[in-house]
Amino acid sequence: FLTIDKIFSSEIGKILLSAKDLSIKNNSNLYFINLPNYTRYRANYKFKSKNLKDFVESLDIKFIDMHNEVFLKQKNPLDLFPLNMPGHYNSLAYREISEVIYDHTK
Repeated sequence: FLTIDKIFSSEIGKILLSAKDLSIKNNSNLYFINLPNYTRYRANYKFKSKNLKDFVESLDIKFIDMHNEVFLKQKNPLDLFPLNMPGHYNSLAYREISEVIYDHTK
């Protein structure tokens, strides 16, 4: 389990800090899109993204969690994967994700 201190000193922390600096220099908005993977739903895995979300938001980066915004709204989140198998999302998932991103960024 990652603490905020561990995230800050990790590669993802360094990348987010660099991206935040770049977005400020370019006067642009930065969004962190949290995309869940197949295993989370297949194995009923309890992923804890709170520390990551807290860290991202502490940098004033907008956090969009597709688990909450898209996948939890499905009766069966595995229906958003082709043939309910691991890999990329299917066209329905990409459509839903793109609509959420559009709504958050317009």
